[in-house]
Order: sequence, then structure tokens, then C-alpha cells
Amino acid sequence: MRERCEVVSQPVIVLNIKGPGWGGLATARVMTKQAFRSVLEDILSVQPGTLRDSDTRETLPDWTSLADVQILVAMGSELGIEEDTEMLSYETVGELLAALDEKGAFASV
Repeated sequence: MRERCEVVSQPVIVLNIKGPGWGGLATARVMTKQAFRSVLEDILSVQPGTLRDSDTRETLPDWTSLADVQILVAMGSELGIEEDTEMLSYETVGELLAALDEKGAFASV
């Protein structure tokens, strides 16, 4: 069995595994909490490494309803979390990340 792991446009790691019992090629997306924080920094237009758990809609001018939609889409595409508008009811970045962590959304890589 041959395994290959390649980094594809940070912060997502795509694992391609082919072997007995798989019936073909399987692709799994794996993202750490820190990598998803980088996605949030992108969406919320903040400098890398500056997004704080205590940040709110009041402290981040670009955290708008459009950003909410982008966050929902990112949760689905990057974490495999079904779109759930309840996930946007959290007041802070830290609360959102903690809720995603409780759902087992992040890899422990």
C-alpha cells in the first residue's frame, strides 16, 4: 500500500490513500484549530496572528452578515460541518472556535 500526503494551498492538508479495502481513492480533509483561525483572519480581514479569542463584531469592523455567510461556507467546505446558523450566535471568536472544537471539527495534527 502506498500513502501520499501533500500540502495543498495552506492551511488544508489533503490525504490521498489507496489500498486494499478502500475500493479506490479516498480523500480526507484535515484542518487544525490554528489553520481554521487563519481562515477566519482571511474572512475578517485581520493581519495573520492578530485574531484574538475575545474579538467580537464590535471589535472587528469586517465581521458583517456577509462574513457570517463566508464563515458558514468555510465551516462546511473546510471542516465538513453542516451549515447551522446557530453557529453564528456566538459573541466572540473564542466561543465560535470552542463550539466547533466540541463538535470535533478540528484535527489534532
